[in-house]
Amino acid sequence: MAKNIKFLHVRLLPCLEMIMKQNTAFYQSDLQEDARMLERAAAETDREKRVLLWFSRECGTECFLERDVFLRGTRANISWMYYAEQKSERFLAYAVEVTGVEYGDVMGNLYQLDFAEMCDRIAAKALPADQTMLRYEHWMLTIPSAARPPAHAEDKYGKLLEVTTLPNDEYALQELLADEKHLRDKNREDSDFDPHVRYLHDALIRREEKKLRHGFNKAKAEGQLLIKVELSPGFRNLVSMKDIQLMIDMLPGGRGASLQDVNGRLFAVYTGSRDPE
Repeated sequence: MAKNIKFLHVRLLPCLEMIMKQNTAFYQSDLQEDARMLERAAAETDREKRVLLWFSRECGTECFLERDVFLRGTRANISWMYYAEQKSERFLAYAVEVTGVEYGDVMGNLYQLDFAEMCDRIAAKALPADQTMLRYEHWMLTIPSAARPPAHAEDKYGKLLEVTTLPNDEYALQELLADEKHLRDKNREDSDFDPHVRYLHDALIRREEKKLRHGFNKAKAEGQLLIKVELSPGFRNLVSMKDIQLMIDMLPGGRGASLQDVNGRLFAVYTGSRDPE
């Protein structure tokens, strides 16, 4: 399945949840905060605050305004750059355009992203942002981005309602975001969502199968007679036992293997004479 695909006018939260369940084995509750961000975006009239960048990782999800991801020093920018260094981890990344609310569901468009390519673009294009605007109930303040909000400001100005990082060059940011919008729309294939989820699920199983095959071959090369390889704990949390057994059976020689649970850890074990290669 092509990576350069989009899903138009979908119920965003259920779609992100289905994607998450193909990759995020732990801390799936992160999606609750993502849901609140979608709701806030749906209430915005400013288009740039209705576009978010979201990704799933093994331990949780991350969701940020696209504008913030492209401003240096923001939590959004720092997070993307941090995870860019986690080369062995699987990330599923999407641009999210919120278009409105229908029958209580936040609606919008999803664009699949290549996580590594997106990180490279962020590293190359992110803009300096040296000031932050604090919007209180009764006042607005602008402070250096590295500074903390003034002590007791809420006592004086009311509740802090919004924190907005300000680019040094607003025109440059708008031009950058327009370029990103053009890239999302260019040469995109409008696709159906359910086959995409099945593809992600199959890719998850293929990734684990590759890991098992490597473990079996390494054990064989070391001359081990009893070959025992642990399945990834995260993988076990994401698939059914039926999926696991089918994966084992599909490995060459796999029908000679058994599954063994040892104190909650699951192993594929070759105890017979069949060759696991």
